[in-house]
Amino acid sequence: MQDYEVEAFKGLDLIFIHNHPNGSDASEADLRAAFAAGAEMLMVVTPQGYEYVYVRGARGMIRIRAEEASYEVAPGTAEEHALLEARSWAQTQADRLNPPEWMMLQEEREPYVPTIGLKVSGTLRLYPDELFDRVDTPFLPVIAADNSPPLRVFGYSQLNPHAVWIELGDWKFWVDISDPDAEMTFVPLMEHGDSSTKTMEEVVATGAPSGYEILPIVPDERAHGGSSNIETSDEEWADRTGRDNDPKTKRGLLSRDYNHVPDEDDPEKIHESFQLQSPVIGPDVRVEFVVRGHETLGNYVVISFPASVYQSDEEIMQQLAMQGQAAAHLNNQSLAPHLTEEERSKMERMASIADHNPDRWHEDGRIFYAFAHLSKIYVNAEETINSRDRAIIGLTGKSGTNQHHLDLAILYVGSSNPGSGAMETELNILRSEYKRKGSNSVSYFFGLVERSQLYPTNNRFILYAENMDSARLHPELDESGIAEYMKGYSIYAQ
Repeated sequence: MQDYEVEAFKGLDLIFIHNHPNGSDASEADLRAAFAAGAEMLMVVTPQGYEYVYVRGARGMIRIRAEEASYEVAPGTAEEHALLEARSWAQTQADRLNPPEWMMLQEEREPYVPTIGLKVSGTLRLYPDELFDRVDTPFLPVIAADNSPPLRVFGYSQLNPHAVWIELGDWKFWVDISDPDAEMTFVPLMEHGDSSTKTMEEVVATGAPSGYEILPIVPDERAHGGSSNIETSDEEWADRTGRDNDPKTKRGLLSRDYNHVPDEDDPEKIHESFQLQSPVIGPDVRVEFVVRGHETLGNYVVISFPASVYQSDEEIMQQLAMQGQAAAHLNNQSLAPHLTEEERSKMERMASIADHNPDRWHEDGRIFYAFAHLSKIYVNAEETINSRDRAIIGLTGKSGTNQHHLDLAILYVGSSNPGSGAMETELNILRSEYKRKGSNSVSYFFGLVERSQLYPTNNRFILYAENMDSARLHPELDESGIAEYMKGYSIYAQ
């Protein structure tokens, strides 16, 4: 903008700048909204380089100028253009899945409270911008003593792998965690009363979190050594990410289908429902979603609980390790030389997906169970499953599909980087979106996968996620052991 325009803006409390791609003037709705909001000035700009300027009058907005704009839009140099393009792309990725209401009503979101601090000793250099490798000198150097309190960590840069955003006093700065003149370590902060947050290693070292109990998913005595006649009806791990003109990747959210087979002499006769029970009960086993009548998922329930409950259980972790070993083992079979290229590719993909890495499971990680096509639901969203009498989730059925079966997906999701706070932020958005949109909103649950490395086309891996095969974790759902990674290859191969 020109100097005289900058001068015109000085002292004004509120200015609206509005873009009209079609080149039109301000609409009546624009003028009413600006006046009602108390704006002192409204500017409407167009891609053709024209501007309409209004100022506040006694009874409405009054137009004072309609002419060619007197400012240049393009960056001054090629370097500036490249920098602005990079920042614009990063912001677009950050806001791609955010509904417009979050951008316009930032104050209504729950404030992010960091639980990770940065302990520093030595010379701490502070930068105003995350791209500090483009700056010759830091904004300010600070000498930090060994006994200085930890600095709050608010986030990590998507553009600079060494940049961390911290709070110092009433200000926030970027710091270089690879700076050779400063020793930096991430530590938990005292955020919840008198108890500090714990690292995953500390939780596991003290055993499972208190108050949790692991249960079979079928609340039936037959599941404990007897026959419940439940078999996989989708023997392969089904890919739920494929779309039109977008080949299925065997990444994203994977699930299996299960059916109750009441007639052992007629395995095709599949019509009997069975009850489902939460696999865990405890103080933070939460019903995240209750969806009734979704067009493809039918009656849909998603529950979650801390990942530490599973990580501290030796038997479960052994099952996950065996799942990875079994998938990888397929590549060493004598049949391998005779596989087609497509079959070999399927094996390699499934082996990589099943190769679990609990070292990437951070303190904020949670396990999600998603149950689709239920005929009845016995739980309510936001309630806690903290006792056996509240653990029954619902009854299987065929809502949202023409085939009677249970579609079950199990997913770990947590921050990609410890201390980044990404999982806490995304979980708050997921829960708030459910409240805002109502019972048929499930997009933000699938959005967790799209923000992780399981969705490679997105290229925004702020979360780390793993699919867990329910046939491994819950053998009561696959009594005949027919679950496969691909046609003809059992997941139980040794």
